[in-house]
Amino acid sequence: MKILSKDETVDSLEWSSLESIDVAGQHRSPEHGSTYRLPREASRLIALARYIAYCIVSRAPLLYLTVWGLGLSTELPDLFLAYRVAHGDKRPIIDAPLHQFNATEEEQLATVLAMILLFGWDSILFSKDLSFRIITSHHEIITFQFSDPNESFSFESELSSYGLQLCDSGV
Repeated sequence: MKILSKDETVDSLEWSSLESIDVAGQHRSPEHGSTYRLPREASRLIALARYIAYCIVSRAPLLYLTVWGLGLSTELPDLFLAYRVAHGDKRPIIDAPLHQFNATEEEQLATVLAMILLFGWDSILFSKDLSFRIITSHHEIITFQFSDPNESFSFESELSSYGLQLCDSGV
């Protein structure tokens, strides 16, 4: 796992900016997917994080923390920062909000994603080619977006077993 600043990420991806994924909730393409209410049980959130990591780690995803430190009683920021320090990075989240995973780092991805889900932080998990995005929100929802409708269907067909409930289109 590499922990990166926004500038380091843009350089690494050879993009001009992070705008295509970082536009105040207006995420461009992929087009297929849905939004779900997250379960409240910690065990289900951890199982969901493991499922997501298992499904997408082979695509060397990046995880972008967009909102944290909301003062929620569910937050343990020292635990998150200690995990980052254990992986060799002492910078605060504001200076390095992105985490890049390689195809062999399923456990690290599951761990970081589980903490984000448990703490109620906002994040965007995405692939370099933007063929998928998974967006978490402190509003206790998660959105799955895929370019390929078959991949979206395949991935989402398993979600009910993790306690996720589909939101109405008004969310």
